[in-house]
Amino acid sequence: VVRGAKALHVRTAGRQAFFVDGTTVRTPHTAELCEAYPPALNQHRASHWPMLRMLVAHDLDTGLALRPEWDSRRVSEQQLLERLLDRLPHEAILIGDRNFGVFSVAYRATQRTHPVVLRLQLHRAKRICPEPLRDGIDRQICWKPTPSECRKHKLPVGVSVQEQLVVRQVQPSDGSPPLLLILFTTL
Repeated sequence: VVRGAKALHVRTAGRQAFFVDGTTVRTPHTAELCEAYPPALNQHRASHWPMLRMLVAHDLDTGLALRPEWDSRRVSEQQLLERLLDRLPHEAILIGDRNFGVFSVAYRATQRTHPVVLRLQLHRAKRICPEPLRDGIDRQICWKPTPSECRKHKLPVGVSVQEQLVVRQVQPSDGSPPLLLILFTTL
């Protein structure tokens, strides 16, 4: 991890880079917290514990985190990220896992002058790549949202983000089979 962070720091010419990740947090059971952060529901009933969704951005170079964003579980990690984007340093790079590899994140970040490196899910990459996915792809693409993404995220009609799709076959260190790592980047 340190070696990768140093390599990224060198390649970004001193710009800060932040890895974002979300989690859920169980809070103490109080009437006030249950109202603010409703307990999770399953097929049987509501949980006893109030739950909140939290998003944290960690500086890749120092490991320090920005103040997190949080809200009830009804608010998505992507919505929390929109709040956090305005607190990132100017032109800081945003790095996100597959949960953040969605058009709305790429669009909102680039609109705020934050380059992105986002891991994509296979089905999403297949939709935006005009050729079969394979190791070695490094090509310009124009990522356009689906009509349902435009409605869900209140995006303007006709928006797109144009940059690089990079595909590499990687071997996990746990001995599991190789997999395709699919990245979208505006760097």
